[in-house]
Amino acid sequence: MKRLAAHSLSLQLPLVAGVAALVVGLCLLWLAATASGHLQAQQEQRYGDALASQLAASLREPLQSGDLLAARATLQRFLDSSLAGSIVISDVEGTPIGSAGRPIDADARPYSASITVGGDIAGEVRLTVESAAGRESRWRFIFSLLALTAALSLLVFLATRFLARGIARRLTGLATRLAVAASEGEDERSEIGGNELRLLENTVDAMPLEMLQGHAPVPRAASDFQDTVLLFVHLASLVRYVDTLSESNLHRYTRRLQQLIQAAAHCYRGELAVARPFGLLLTFAPQPGTRGEAFRAASCALLLRQVAEDVRQSTKLSIDLSMAVGHCEESRDRSDDIYPELHLQGAIDELHGACLREEKPATILVEDTVGGDSELAAVARFEEFALETEGQFRRLLGLGEESEALVDHQAALIVRRIAPNRETPSTRTGS
Repeated sequence: MKRLAAHSLSLQLPLVAGVAALVVGLCLLWLAATASGHLQAQQEQRYGDALASQLAASLREPLQSGDLLAARATLQRFLDSSLAGSIVISDVEGTPIGSAGRPIDADARPYSASITVGGDIAGEVRLTVESAAGRESRWRFIFSLLALTAALSLLVFLATRFLARGIARRLTGLATRLAVAASEGEDERSEIGGNELRLLENTVDAMPLEMLQGHAPVPRAASDFQDTVLLFVHLASLVRYVDTLSESNLHRYTRRLQQLIQAAAHCYRGELAVARPFGLLLTFAPQPGTRGEAFRAASCALLLRQVAEDVRQSTKLSIDLSMAVGHCEESRDRSDDIYPELHLQGAIDELHGACLREEKPATILVEDTVGGDSELAAVARFEEFALETEGQFRRLLGLGEESEALVDHQAALIVRRIAPNRETPSTRTGS
């Protein structure tokens, strides 16, 4: 095996394929020989039993009349016209009373049948069948299959050799292109023989691969993550209108939603993104010179609710929004770590489920972890209730008077910018 491993692939692969084809062919040949032997034995059994029964019927009349000469003549005629090798007739007591021929094959199996006269057994006939011709045809069949197996193995060897030469040439070309110097490649070839794979392995081992290897990014430490407050906005009215409005009307309606939500997000430095079908996500990360993330998210939710109510008065289509505020950790740089994005999806699913389970329209749900923020808890008014979700939520009723006045003023400005030709409820704030 070691000597074979040192040879070229153009010789190794054809040898392996040819030997494998030969082994498979020999296994099939053995199965065919075994099956043909069983089939020949069954046919010989049926033929011998049939011959014995036919001869016993032919000897019934000579034995009934006691004419042994006619019985022997019948035996001789039957021997000449069939494949029977030897025939012996015996009486009831087993004494031979006539015979014809002699067995050529000592291992021939005898076949017997009873001779009946008037319902009584008058004797027995025993004969052997010459199966030399059958065995000869069976051996011819086996040798034919053996020759076919050898021919197919040779054909597989030649075909594989043709393909292996092409593979060996390609591997040799790759090793030559990767070789650092021609003299080193010649020394290696003389040492390892003509095997192309070993030559390629040694050539690759000689290359300075450590200079080409990239470095996997180091997982971020826990300090590289920042707390982010999420505001999920479920567009409940868009779910109803998507199948009822025409394409142009639906586009105008969606543009209106985009304008008011982007304006509200801009007021509190939130980033807007589409998170789910009919669901938008506003993220509030720490910003210098601004209030806390929880307070900004709650104020933005109140602003969206107020703008939706004001716009509803000046348009034929309603704007129904369900909102939920939650908390999540987010990476400062999302390009090197997928964990924050994966973790964010679970938080979005939780907020989305809370919006879908809330039955009251224009509701703002605040997760307990966000509602416990000291800045938000000092001014917020909550309504406790039970919601069948994994997290615990409260309904946000409002903020302090100063914050609500600011929200009303901002809502009036946004509505005036979106629909400048229509009356806005800005007089309510006195601005």
